[in-house]
Parts: sequence; C-alpha cells; structure tokens
Amino acid sequence: MRNDCIAKLNLAITLALVSISFATATPHILYPRKGKPTGGPAFANLTVFTGGSFSCSSKSDKILNDGSAGTATSVSITEEGCSELPINDQNLIQVEMTALPRSNSEGCYLQLFTQDGCGFILSQDFWGTAIPGIDPGSTLGCTQVPAGFTFGGAALNCG
Repeated sequence: MRNDCIAKLNLAITLALVSISFATATPHILYPRKGKPTGGPAFANLTVFTGGSFSCSSKSDKILNDGSAGTATSVSITEEGCSELPINDQNLIQVEMTALPRSNSEGCYLQLFTQDGCGFILSQDFWGTAIPGIDPGSTLGCTQVPAGFTFGGAALNCG
C-alpha cells in the first residue's frame, strides 16, 4: 500500500514538473519576434565571367580584373526581384553585397534558376550558394555552378 502511494506521488510530481517546463517554454514558441523588420531590400552585384583561363580554387578567391577570367557581365540582383542572364558551368561567378537586407536577416545567398525568370514551377531546378556576410562589400569571391547545368535567372535570398 505504501509503495503504491509513493509511486502515485512520484507520478504526480513528475507530471507537475513536466507541466511547469511546458508552461515556461510555451511563450518562446507561440509569440513571434517583436517589431517589424526595417531596412532592405538587400542588393548585390552579380558578375559572370566567360571565356577566360582563370579557375576557382576557393570561394574566397578574388577574381582578377586582368582579363584572365574572361569577359565580365554584371547585373544588380535584389531579394525582391529577378535578373535574367545566362550562366553555365563554364562561367565564373562573383557576388558582392551592395545594400543591407532587412534588420532580422542573418545571411544571404545567391539562388539561380534553370528557366529564364525566377518562378517556382515544376520544371524549375535551383542552385544556390551562401554569401559570406551581409554588409556592403561582403564578397563571394569565386564560384562555379555544378557541371552540366545552365541557368537563366538569378535572385538574392536573405533571411
């Protein structure tokens, strides 16, 4: 009889502790961040190089402007828009942030789309890579897309 009482008491204490831990954790789950994001949208300069002999050994490599990377084509990309330009696995890509994203953003990445445009459709393939930093001047030095892919649209995603 005494063991039954102790077991029930232990169960009651355990349930009470679990209830307290859920009650204290709930506000962190239920309430969104206070305040609306300010600033933004982020902008970046995307430069695509074609026809050069330069190759990327690391994403931190800076592509030289001495012609060894080929002909440069630059477009401005934004987190609220889409820029259309052809990019394939023979191109080198460099991205430099030019404007800060919204205040709640912790990072940005370049997202490429296989179709012209940046729509989310069933036949669309995506590829992306992180930009190291959100401050203006932060640069993804040198990268290439996966072999065998051709892309037609570029966007900047931050969050």
